[in-house]
Amino acid sequence: MPFQFDHSTEWYRTGLKEEALDYLDKLDLFFDKKEECASYWKWVIISLHGSIYHFMLLVLRNSDGSGVWIEEIRDASGLIDFSKEEKMWLINFTQAFERIKDKDKMGGFVGATPYVSDKETDDGMEKLNEWRNNLIHYKPKGWSIEIA
Repeated sequence: MPFQFDHSTEWYRTGLKEEALDYLDKLDLFFDKKEECASYWKWVIISLHGSIYHFMLLVLRNSDGSGVWIEEIRDASGLIDFSKEEKMWLINFTQAFERIKDKDKMGGFVGATPYVSDKETDDGMEKLNEWRNNLIHYKPKGWSIEIA
């Protein structure tokens, strides 16, 4: 069943969890349609990448909003200064993947354990990120992905 957004207001509201689930929902949708048209594979890759990335951010984010920024700007009391958020850059997919393997970088949740990957997973994540980046930041060229 598709992820259901709250339609009870006149506003579209989203957050990190909603984004992760929406990408996962779109992955399911595009995966089911991939036989109709090969171009749906592009959206499978983009949706898979987006879902994994947002779920990684979810486990890295601390309750104060820290843990997902390259550099955090804090106010005088030591809290994240979200009024300066436009100057803070979110970590990218590769940085998030490295951080989820580090127990000191995990989001501070009780019982959180770092992700243990292997060479096959590391290679797969690198390839997924490369494909997504080539699709999102497309430069005019001929490019093929073997569907098999």
